[in-house]
Amino acid sequence: MKKLFFLLPLIVGVSSSPANELSCGAQTPIDSWCRIDLAQLRPTQPAVGMIQVMQDTEHLKKYTPKKLEKYVRKKVILVVVADFGAAAPAQFYLVDRHHLSYALSRLGVSEVSVRVVGRLDGRNPSEFWQKMTQNHWVWLKNQKGQAISPDSLPTRLSDLQDNPYRTLAGMLEDDGYFNKNTHQYFVEFVWGQWLGEQMHWQNIDKNNIDQALKDAKKLACSAQASHLPGYGSSQCD
Repeated sequence: MKKLFFLLPLIVGVSSSPANELSCGAQTPIDSWCRIDLAQLRPTQPAVGMIQVMQDTEHLKKYTPKKLEKYVRKKVILVVVADFGAAAPAQFYLVDRHHLSYALSRLGVSEVSVRVVGRLDGRNPSEFWQKMTQNHWVWLKNQKGQAISPDSLPTRLSDLQDNPYRTLAGMLEDDGYFNKNTHQYFVEFVWGQWLGEQMHWQNIDKNNIDQALKDAKKLACSAQASHLPGYGSSQCD
């Protein structure tokens, strides 16, 4: 899918972590904070809503470095450590805040503070990905809901593809058309896939996103959406 890139002024020296915070490593304790380069984060989903990333970027570039640091810390970027022992350096999998992390990278932020939520043995790929799936730490589907292999996942933020229907789902959530506070995981992707099916996977870009959102809101309020997680909004009354 098409990727969108723009040149933006760099924010130099921004870190969302305290000066005394240690760098992330293979033995970083679970539920602790550490510093890491954004370039080291490995995505656990194939795509983001690129329009949403652009909007986040425009919003964040207005922040002072100090305010940006506080904002990122409050949002909490979560990672899982893949420990390979002495065989290879640890790898760090981004399990939440893909859109925020991508926006920060586009702003020129190099290092951020993250919280470690898990550490798994990475020496057996099959077992590793099985545990990642069991813990809902990875989304192994494309935008149409078709299964993909872990090898198909991007290895860096800049390789994430664009899923415009994920953008639509995020906008619906922001406007209160569904409630993300549900027991189901990856709610925005579930909604995004359904919206794509209902809208016949029409091309969506920044030129027609407003009309697409109007159409999506009507769909979100229809009885056809009643099976989706978080369905039922006061916006539809």
